[in-house]
Amino acid sequence: MKEKTKKTFRKYLEVTIIILPGLLFFVGGILFPLMRSLKMSLYSASGLDSGSFVGLQNYQTLMKDKIFWISIRNAALLALGYIFISHPIAVVIAWNIRKLGERMEKLFRTLLFVPAVINVIVLVKIWAFMYNPDFGSINTLLRTLGLDSLTRNWLSDLSTALPSVIVMAIWIGWSWSFLYDYVAVKSLPQDVFEAARVDGAHGFQLHFRITLPMILPVISVFFATAIINAFKTMEIVMLSTDGGPLNTTQFVANYMYLRGFRTFQTGYANAISIVFALICILITILFFRLTKNDITE
Repeated sequence: MKEKTKKTFRKYLEVTIIILPGLLFFVGGILFPLMRSLKMSLYSASGLDSGSFVGLQNYQTLMKDKIFWISIRNAALLALGYIFISHPIAVVIAWNIRKLGERMEKLFRTLLFVPAVINVIVLVKIWAFMYNPDFGSINTLLRTLGLDSLTRNWLSDLSTALPSVIVMAIWIGWSWSFLYDYVAVKSLPQDVFEAARVDGAHGFQLHFRITLPMILPVISVFFATAIINAFKTMEIVMLSTDGGPLNTTQFVANYMYLRGFRTFQTGYANAISIVFALICILITILFFRLTKNDITE
């Protein structure tokens, strides 16, 4: 009996040792800051001054904040861009690359992933140079083609600033989309496709009836992370437009930073962070519930 008790104790001790580091990280790095942020969102905090207790006033003000809703809309548009532009292109390219020879496959795989290892500051500056109204490559090309009427100050024009930022963000994040889909497509068993071809399936039938269902778990993870990444987009916006012109390109994370570290409305900024965290949690739960049945099948 004692020996059995010792084995049970050792088993629980091993499990505890394995779980403890992750649990400590979760409590100290996620749960405690989240609770602290929730508490500060209930105060009229300004800078280092905690201010007075105001209850849900910050949240009530936030719900009427037009700039906040603009940032939500922009994040939603970027998420749609990730899902319906970035992801399909990545799947098609990943599928075709795997058909190349080993050397060519390695070459293209490396080249397509290069943007992911380059600092985002460098990438944004390259795009800002391309968008430059005077000597940028986009306007220069349009002038060369005799399309001077189409030239724009891409990042300052109210009609083109947001699309320009979205295109830039999609391009910068595309390498990670490609990596997700390449790994998923590469891991597919070839005997399934060979059996399907024997049964008469070909072309798009193979993709819609075999490829897509088999990589659905990866697609689900990508969709969830794409939406969350769209909502926490900050560096690209800050380094290119900083939310301008007239908050046209404002995003949630950038707006939270603006309120917290420029106007020093830390209570209001924490309210934004709590709403942002809730949106991300709800999106993740909802998406995985909607796709749960398909994944298990």
